[in-house]
Amino acid sequence: MDMKTKITKMLAMIHDINDQAINGEIDPLESFIYLDRFKKQLDDVIKGLKDDAISEAMKQGDKTFDLHGSTVTVKSAGGGWDFKGCPSWVEKKSELTHIEHDLKSAHDAHTKGWNVVSNDGELAEIPTKRHGVETLSIKHPKS
Repeated sequence: MDMKTKITKMLAMIHDINDQAINGEIDPLESFIYLDRFKKQLDDVIKGLKDDAISEAMKQGDKTFDLHGSTVTVKSAGGGWDFKGCPSWVEKKSELTHIEHDLKSAHDAHTKGWNVVSNDGELAEIPTKRHGVETLSIKHPKS
């Protein structure tokens, strides 16, 4: 059986589990748990293949090419900067952390109905708090 057929059959089974859960035929939480476990295992498999896949892609000669109905691009991940060794940055970062703490405290006091006054006697700025959404965290046993 070729790769495309194997993947198509796997996806059909996954969609069947999803449909059964949505239709109330099977427990949606149990489905979520098992599919999440499958996803984590699949992510591990993909991570294990990544270096070999990159090596294979680099043999193509072009940075971007079409293969198996997909466009593949080989590119370097962006680098980053580490400012922790720069005293001026560390100082400003610490100052920003203190400002954020003070603003969060002002927000908390404001939500309790208190008026918060800054050091210069003005009403303090109040940041806007973004609220998160409900989510599930699942820890799977080591396999």
